Amino acid sequence: MTASVAPHGAADGLYDPGVPNLPLQRMLAAMEVPLDRDEIRILRTVLENELSDLRMEMADTDRKEFRDILGRRKAVLEKVVEALSSEATD
Repeated sequence: MTASVAPHGAADGLYDPGVPNLPLQRMLAAMEVPLDRDEIRILRTVLENELSDLRMEMADTDRKEFRDILGRRKAVLEKVVEALSSEATD
């Protein structure tokens, strides 16, 4: 099984095609990481734990800007967990 990963920032709205590192971003857009079922399960568990921590941190922060950053990170992690879940069932 192979997990596909979007470039850093693509899913959270921070992807900027105008940055100098565009060739690297294009390369990462097609990045695939071969994982077996155990690796997928472990990675999904780690990400789900991080999601739980992010939710608590979002609830505890008073700064809207920081909460927004955490919210974007949470959305990216949720997307990756969803992709890993669909890979595990294929």
